[in-house]
Amino acid sequence: MRRGRDVSTRHRRRRKIEKSFLGKKIDILYRFIECCKCKNPSLNGLKGLVIDVSRNTLTVITVDGKIRTIIKDFCWYYVKIDDEVYLVSPRMIR
Repeated sequence: MRRGRDVSTRHRRRRKIEKSFLGKKIDILYRFIECCKCKNPSLNGLKGLVIDVSRNTLTVITVDGKIRTIIKDFCWYYVKIDDEVYLVSPRMIR
């Protein structure tokens, strides 16, 4: 933790969720995702359904009907699995 900064509960919650999936791979094909913590700020908040997963990219149909290709390693993702939302790192995606 950095001095003079308070770690928000949101960040603490992310770490707990990530540890619960530690060492597991998650299949996100045909799941609803939301991009966050992206190196490309224009991808932050992008929501949609994953229609294709390749080695380095995800193809997503967005809420407004556009098809976007996202590089896996550039973002973290909120993934909806069985009415629960999990924060997933790029390394956890199968």
